[in-house]
Amino acid sequence: MGASEIKFLSNPYSWMGFALAWVAAVWAFRMNALTSNLSLVCAVVLLIIGISLHHWIRIQPGILRLLWVVSASSSTSLALYYTLWIPKSPLVVIATTTTAERDTGAVVGGIYWLANFTEIRLRLDNPSRFDYRDLDLIIIPDKPIVKVGHIRGIAPSISLHDEPSVTPEWLDQSTGKRKAMSLEVVASELGYRLRCDVLPRKSHSEVIMVAVNVVDKPTGIEADRLLCVRLTSGRAIWFGDKAHSVAVFGEKPIVKSLSLSGQYSARNREQRVSSTLKVIDLNLESVQNVKHILAPDLRLHD
Repeated sequence: MGASEIKFLSNPYSWMGFALAWVAAVWAFRMNALTSNLSLVCAVVLLIIGISLHHWIRIQPGILRLLWVVSASSSTSLALYYTLWIPKSPLVVIATTTTAERDTGAVVGGIYWLANFTEIRLRLDNPSRFDYRDLDLIIIPDKPIVKVGHIRGIAPSISLHDEPSVTPEWLDQSTGKRKAMSLEVVASELGYRLRCDVLPRKSHSEVIMVAVNVVDKPTGIEADRLLCVRLTSGRAIWFGDKAHSVAVFGEKPIVKSLSLSGQYSARNREQRVSSTLKVIDLNLESVQNVKHILAPDLRLHD
């Protein structure tokens, strides 16, 4: 090993440089689009300072020195912008609702319709020129949801979010015997989890959600077969017999908002979504008002 190599390895600044390089690698792996672009801006600023302080540049006359700094900085900045800059990749979300009557028994999005149902439609658009991957969104309307179905576009995977791992049981207080109850989820305030491996560029996915009002004390035998479990979050989930009737549902609810949170990736960078959307009834409001239903971090086509 030569003297120069030994001197390099014995220099504490060399090991500090190695440490900073590893930190930069971890930082790059965990960056999202915003932090990546901010890091690129900082790098360009440091590059401009380095160019202006270079010995060969500093000895040039004032005007020539300025021209060298501007030309070198501009060319480097343009190269970095076109190769590393991450453009905005918005997920366009539109939420609409209607309480219009449908024929009982009609099938919409694979859901058999009842007179007590209120329709919520959620459309997810990818208007960019890049595929969105690994969409993982939590959707929680302000009313209990009975069913979720797919209408058109890319079909995502949809499941009940945060369903408690409980088996409803019947306890005979006179004998102490417990018997498992064969109940299914009737309605839930927990929201639904929507996952999609790929939402291709210039494509969309549209799902339908059914909102209801749950009657606290329904008349008839349904009262014995409706079990409400309220979690520490304050949200509730209702279990009932598969043969429950519409007596467990009240009048059509008016859905006003829903919360949307989660993430997806675009160009290998994670994009986060966190917003409360106003749900628009297009039968009551002008279509132009749709442009105002999104939070600032989301947007619609003009």
